[in-house]
Amino acid sequence: MWWNGPHWLNEDEKSWPNWTYQNLDDNIDDEEAREVVVEAITNQNGDNSFQIINTNHFSKWMRLVRIIIWSLRLIKRITKNRVKWIELLSDVGNPITVYDYKLAEQILVKQAQNDEEMKLKLSFYIDENKLWRSLENSSLPEKTKHPLYLPRHNVITELIVLYKHESIFHAGVAHTLSEIRQSYWIPKGRSEVKRILNKCYVCKRWQAKPFKLPIMPSLPETRVRRSRTFENIGVDYLGPVSVISNIGTTKRWIALFTCFTTRAVHLEKAEDLSAETFMHIVRRFVSRRGFPHQIISDNALQFQSVFSIITQEYGKVNEFLTKKGIHWKSITPRAPWSGGLYERLVGLTKRAFRRAVGRKLLQERDLETLIIEIEDVLNTRPLINSDDIKAIRPVDFISPNASLILPMFNDDDDEIQS
Repeated sequence: MWWNGPHWLNEDEKSWPNWTYQNLDDNIDDEEAREVVVEAITNQNGDNSFQIINTNHFSKWMRLVRIIIWSLRLIKRITKNRVKWIELLSDVGNPITVYDYKLAEQILVKQAQNDEEMKLKLSFYIDENKLWRSLENSSLPEKTKHPLYLPRHNVITELIVLYKHESIFHAGVAHTLSEIRQSYWIPKGRSEVKRILNKCYVCKRWQAKPFKLPIMPSLPETRVRRSRTFENIGVDYLGPVSVISNIGTTKRWIALFTCFTTRAVHLEKAEDLSAETFMHIVRRFVSRRGFPHQIISDNALQFQSVFSIITQEYGKVNEFLTKKGIHWKSITPRAPWSGGLYERLVGLTKRAFRRAVGRKLLQERDLETLIIEIEDVLNTRPLINSDDIKAIRPVDFISPNASLILPMFNDDDDEIQS
């Protein structure tokens, strides 16, 4: 049969079976065509199993509406305008009209309503299009006074809510619900709209909280073990700061050292960001505060340059630090929270500097003096609740019971204002 066809093909044509060609359209009158199409689209018998399309495959309301309109246009073309209620539907290739949209909306709302039995328990009525509407007495417009019923936890309801939400530029729950109630009524509308808006990806993006930090582990031993001040330190840079020098306006930086245990601060002026300058800063720090046991820094270029020198097997710096028992290591790359110990002090230093100087341009010597004064201010900050009679300060571990009185800059100083 597959290769040769029916057996009578090899016989004379006169012996072939006789059949009569019949146009199917000739046997379908207007009334029968209308009944078939209307039953398929609008479910005139009210069967709750009515479903014209699987809405689970759609994420946009207007896309679903366009698919329904194209389907209705196909039906109109097949039935050759025999169904009167789709005669006004625009033809294939024409723009979508208001009637097209309203008709598709009615069909989709009817599908959503047929999936819900709760409408039978509420005070609803059926309109001329056999759609369930809420019954209210007011002087509002007809569609607001008798809004279409939309069931909860329905895909069509979710698509309509998200469409209204996007049309008002992703407004909040109250605004979206207000727009919905102009044409629709949803039981427990506020909670349902809130649930649906939680699925909006645009709102999730803009309302997302900052990166959640990992669970804080236990403090390292160097933070809680009793030790000498500046025995374990962290180092970082801040700046640049514009100053007036002998060669004109130039930039300077501030190197910050902080103690892991006492939170004491040591500040040094840096002429540039070179590794050589940083090594001089370390030498000045060691001469005044003693040799640290451990130095931690971030992955800044000047630190990496010094670190590469230190790691040389026979380098003089490496030999010097090894004899003094100094260990130097960097924090994990791209993990700034690992250096939060000194980053917090950097923020306090910047704030003190901005409030002391503002937009003034300092002389070189004024900057050096101000750096020492800011160091003094930070070392006199309380480490515990300031409500206590006597607060513990970082300076108490350096110079116990020190009482410091800081001189203040005079705003009339011509050298500072210049």
